[in-house]
Amino acid sequence: MFDGLEVIQVFDYKYLGFHLDVKLNFKRNCETLSSKIARGVGILRILKQFLPLSALENIYYALIHSYITYGCFIYACNFESNFKKVQVMQNKAPRILGECLNCSNTVGCFKSLCIFQVKKICEH
Repeated sequence: MFDGLEVIQVFDYKYLGFHLDVKLNFKRNCETLSSKIARGVGILRILKQFLPLSALENIYYALIHSYITYGCFIYACNFESNFKKVQVMQNKAPRILGECLNCSNTVGCFKSLCIFQVKKICEH
């Protein structure tokens, strides 16, 4: 009881776009973020045939980068294994934008496109 009202325990609560669970590990938040990034990567893959690189970069920043930067200081400081999936999904975007489809290492693609990886985004 709190102030005459019964308090009900919940195991997951969405607040300001973040899924907060009882363990505060943000696992579900990272899963949701990964699926949003995957959708953005799919859109980039389709639009690559029709648009120049400058337009595709703008779409990247609108559909992928914006999701990564929103609250990354919260979820990225907690359990690196949770946002590893986010990084894997982000790695697909520079490969599409930078013609690096067969590269095993995406660091060169990130550098040539001046795009930061998830960890670097969260450090800034």
